[in-house]
Amino acid sequence: WYTSDLNRAKQTAKIIQQQMGKKQPIVEDPLLRERFPCDPVPNFGNRKKARIESMEKVEDGFEKYFHRPKHHGHTSTDVIVGHTNVLRYFLLRAMQLPPEAWLRFSLPHCSITSIKINGTGVVRVNMIGATGHLEGELHSVRNLP
Repeated sequence: WYTSDLNRAKQTAKIIQQQMGKKQPIVEDPLLRERFPCDPVPNFGNRKKARIESMEKVEDGFEKYFHRPKHHGHTSTDVIVGHTNVLRYFLLRAMQLPPEAWLRFSLPHCSITSIKINGTGVVRVNMIGATGHLEGELHSVRNLP
C-alpha cells in the first residue's frame, strides 16, 4: 500500500484499507504527490509549464512502481493512492503511449484504475476511472473551491 504524503490521499488510503479489512502498513511517498507531470500536447491554452523537478519526480515514481514481476509466475498487487495528474501520466506511460496526452482525459475523484503487468512485460488495463463503488452524489471530477 502506497500513498502520496498529502493529507487527502492519506485519508483516502486509510478509508480504503479499513473498508477492505487490510492490516498492511501504508507507506507515504512524496514521489506520488500531485504534480504537473509534463507539458501537455496539445497545450489546451494552459499557461502553466512543467518544472524539470516535477517531471523528474513523476518519472522516478513511475519507474519505482511500474515494472515486470521479479520472478516469472510471481504475482503481487500494489495499491497506489495518488492524484489525478500523476495517475494519468502513470497510466499512459504503462500503456507505452505519449505521456504528454495526460490532459486529454479526466479521472473521477476516488476512482479505481487497474493495470496488470505480467512477467513478459505485457501490460493490460482492466479498468480506468471506475466509480461503481461510490454513491451517485459522490461522483466528481472538479476540486472544491
